[in-house]
Amino acid sequence: MGDAQIWKLEDGGESNWQLQGNMKAQGRLCVITVCYENPLDKDWAVETWKSIFISPEQK
Repeated sequence: MGDAQIWKLEDGGESNWQLQGNMKAQGRLCVITVCYENPLDKDWAVETWKSIFISPEQK
């Protein structure tokens, strides 16, 4: 269970994208930031965020 947002950032004529998200499980919270330059990498960033999990052994 979690949520994420994606923003386009521009600085000095350069732009990049940033995904900021979190995942909650078993009373724990993981926060992630994924930065990428090519908008075609959006699916990769989302899949990276979705891949976060809390191992049952880490209780």
